[in-house]
Parts: sequence; C-alpha cells; structure tokens
Amino acid sequence: MPELTTCAAVKAYLGITHDNDNDLFEMLIIAESVFIESWLGRKYGTSSYTDIYSGSGGTEHQFWNYPVIAVTSLTIDGKTINEAETIQDTGYMVYVNRLLLFGHVFSWGKNNCRVEYNAGEDVPADVGQACIELVAIRYKNRDRIGLKSKGLAGETITYDRKDIPDEIKARLHPHRKVMIS
Repeated sequence: MPELTTCAAVKAYLGITHDNDNDLFEMLIIAESVFIESWLGRKYGTSSYTDIYSGSGGTEHQFWNYPVIAVTSLTIDGKTINEAETIQDTGYMVYVNRLLLFGHVFSWGKNNCRVEYNAGEDVPADVGQACIELVAIRYKNRDRIGLKSKGLAGETITYDRKDIPDEIKARLHPHRKVMIS
C-alpha cells in the first residue's frame, strides 16, 4: 500500500527541520493513509485485480476497481475472450470503468466469469494534502489523547475530537468511490 504523502512533506508543513520524530511521522503516515483509503473506498497506486462473478446474460461488466489500465485476461465459462480492436470485431473493449462485449455475452452461470486486470491511479494532490493535515493533527494532538477540554487560568479550551475535521472531509469527499449498478 503506497503512502499518500511523505515524511518530508509533513515536516515541511509543520516547519520541523530535525529528524527526531521521523519514525513517528512514518507510522502516522501509514495509519492515516489506510484510514483515508478506507473512508474513500478506494486505493491509490497500481495493483492487479481479479473479478470473479456470475454472468447475467448481459454485455457489460462494471469493474470493481478503477480506473482500469489494462485487461490481461477474460474468460467466460472457461473460454478465453480476446480484445476487440474495433466495435465491429468480436471480443471485449474497456470503456472508462466498464468491460463491453461484442459478439459475446456474460452467459448465465454461478461465478462463471473471470477478468484479470490492472487498475489504479496516482494520489491526487488534494488527497495528499488531506493526509498531511491529518498526520499533523495526530502529531500535534498526541499529548491530549482522550481530552475534550482543559481549564487554564479561568479559561476553558475545547478540543475538536472528530475523526476527520470538516474542512478535510470536504476536500476528500469528491474522491469517495461510488459504485453504480
């Protein structure tokens, strides 16, 4: 799993020049990267995937992971289907996040369709920035874990305890993965 930011980027954001907390930053970057990807419902970086599903008689399949870079193998009922060069040819084509068949169907059956493919994308700049900010918040808040507020000299300081502050959530929200069936 690739991290969504770097130790150097977090330190620059915080204005830290020493290396004393590098291990802590690395741990926080991994934790926040996993958290963000889970919240978004998507992974960044390129990976290989295999979708195994039951055919429904149609000519389209929506990939579970996208954007798709390349299909490496498609079989229906154990028969290999080749890539079509044009829509007049028999075979498959990839269109955005869908696999389209020409001259074939995803025949009815239980787990009879299998597509192997590579998918993924680079980390968008605003997702990387959101990770930097969440790491910075976790780093700054590590000495007040569990505190809701604290009184000092007659004044009360209240701490925000949200998992994701609203401004970071607003930045991440457009990247949430939505599956349309």
